[in-house]
Amino acid sequence: MNSVKELIEENNEKRKLLNKENERLYSDFLLYIRTDLRASEYESEEILMELLNHLLEGQEAGKSAHDLFGNDPRAYAEELLEGLPSEKKQNVFQFVIVQIFNQLGQTGVIVGLLLFILSPFVELKKTIPLSLIVGIAIVGLFISFLSVKIVFHFIRSDLFQPDRKKTKKLYWRVGISGAVCFGLVFLLFKFLPGFGPQLSVSWWLYILIGACFIVISKLVKWLNKRQVSY
Repeated sequence: MNSVKELIEENNEKRKLLNKENERLYSDFLLYIRTDLRASEYESEEILMELLNHLLEGQEAGKSAHDLFGNDPRAYAEELLEGLPSEKKQNVFQFVIVQIFNQLGQTGVIVGLLLFILSPFVELKKTIPLSLIVGIAIVGLFISFLSVKIVFHFIRSDLFQPDRKKTKKLYWRVGISGAVCFGLVFLLFKFLPGFGPQLSVSWWLYILIGACFIVISKLVKWLNKRQVSY
């Protein structure tokens, strides 16, 4: 039995054989199924491989994608998802943790770099209350989880669109959502009353903590892949 990694690698190679129209439709199927956290990852990759083989066979026979999947490919994809077993809650939790820690890590690195760049020009607070750090961490985790859900929702809603020009709106929506989430964290940092011990947090510490979060996300992702492959 092939592992998830092997199925993905085989999928990537076979996709090169699709013509432009079929590759575009198949990419929509791939994203729609992979961004559904309810479905089991291994069974999802298996059904994607079956779809790909079916599409390649139809392509050789001169059939179009609409001949194979009808005029409503989104409904077809939903039928496929309904027939797949559910993903284990542990795997879903690990995936969400990877995304959250990765976003927190990137945010920490960006904030640290901004502080480093602005410190010669702007007088910055040298200490920060412990309560504020805890509050930002809790809200940051929630916002990171929410942003993952929002991005996945935007991606899925944009798939199977006949007019590909509409996909430009996706980048605007994702960008605006990210700006709103970052703005909420900034407002919390600005207006949340601080109490408790005062901690000294330098720019390099933000970068260090952010890098640690990114490493943790990579480690959890690697361990999850090893568990799935056995």
